[in-house]
Amino acid sequence: MLASCHEQPPPPGPGGHQDPAAGPMRLWTFEDDASGTIPSGWSVAETNGDGTPARWAVTEMEDAQQGARFLQLAESHNSGSTYNLLLADDAFPADLQLAVWLRADSGKEDRGGGLVWRAQDADHYFVTRWNPAEKNLRLYAVEK
Repeated sequence: MLASCHEQPPPPGPGGHQDPAAGPMRLWTFEDDASGTIPSGWSVAETNGDGTPARWAVTEMEDAQQGARFLQLAESHNSGSTYNLLLADDAFPADLQLAVWLRADSGKEDRGGGLVWRAQDADHYFVTRWNPAEKNLRLYAVEK
């Protein structure tokens, strides 16, 4: 999975003006993070894990659509019902808009990725997940 994500306020209202109550925009880019590292403010987690978390890393690609650096699930030995997560350490408002660019490069059992929100921990969150191998986009509420 290759990703760049941001929290975005609702589109401008009538007359093209932003609603001040919509709150500030938060954009995550990884241009200032060192290649091969996890960006600061993020934590690796796994649902139904066996204690072998995946390795996430900032990676560089010259032909990336948005900047040269992106976030990648670099390595995982997980399978079955283990789901790899990278969670933001910050808390966010209950109502927000999210967007992400994804590229599914590999995966035998599973491929794709998505966005997690309202995460309390690795066992309680909402996720929208795109899987091109199964040709689907799904929304899940994860509760263990």
